Amino acid sequence: MNAVSGATILVIEDNAAVRQGIATYLEGRDFRALEAENGRVGLEVFRTRRPDLVLVDLRMPEVDGLEVLATLTGESPDTPVIVVSGTGAIADAVEALHLGAWDYLLKPIADPVVLFHAVEKSLERARLIRRDREYQQHLEKEVRLRTAELEEANAALRREMAERELVEAELRNNERRFRLLYEETPLGYQSLDAEGRFIEVNRAWLEMLGYRRDEVIGRSFGDFVAQHQVELFRQRFPRFKARGETLGAKFEMVRKDGSHVLVSIDGRVGRDEQGNFRQTHCVLHDVTEQIAAEEALRESEERFRSLS
Repeated sequence: MNAVSGATILVIEDNAAVRQGIATYLEGRDFRALEAENGRVGLEVFRTRRPDLVLVDLRMPEVDGLEVLATLTGESPDTPVIVVSGTGAIADAVEALHLGAWDYLLKPIADPVVLFHAVEKSLERARLIRRDREYQQHLEKEVRLRTAELEEANAALRREMAERELVEAELRNNERRFRLLYEETPLGYQSLDAEGRFIEVNRAWLEMLGYRRDEVIGRSFGDFVAQHQVELFRQRFPRFKARGETLGAKFEMVRKDGSHVLVSIDGRVGRDEQGNFRQTHCVLHDVTEQIAAEEALRESEERFRSLS
């Protein structure tokens, strides 16, 4: 059974034999298949059944595949749509990708495993997108809750100076909750001192790279990046401290087991009341799969161009 078994896939294809053949193959791979003989019917089925993924032909009567693709992208941008076309025209491929197609396959599909891998890859990418959005929503909710708690505590402090001890206890409580959020969030966090040495990392950071905390704290960030990027870090870190923030900085980091992970770093510099540097605050996103997916898409586009 595959990793995304049970997903519902809508096959929009006017050629009955091709449509039924694809549906039969997908059902044999533990998917649920829905069929539509043209674009108009396909849109109706999509709106009533809400499948997890759509396979659509380009050349169909009534409503063609490009119109279906544009409509689905507008109505449900997170639903993967894979174009399966027999035209072989590079202009069609480019237009389909421009309209939001997640992949483009040429008919006839000589090896059905190609179709299976395209479907599996798109469903997994959709799952990761949903998971990341849920994480983001969770973090935003926690930030709103914490902000409300701090505002309430500050208001209580101004109103009730005599209750300072109680308010301080509440602030310590909030700090413990913030620390719990810091440790439990699925995003990697790190803080560096003025020399680029680790002051703190959270659990997600350690799990991402496979180290223990005592193996990281006090060491330089440059000790954990790929050898060819060590000098790049040494050049960029002073600029980061001077500028005060960095967005989307890409570094190839080395896990404890020797494997590599590509991360994107968003960070800012924390300063004291006099404006002096205190430490950095950075969020690390593992973009290894995202970059791999983008590279696969570029390779797919290059293959399509080679067909013209």
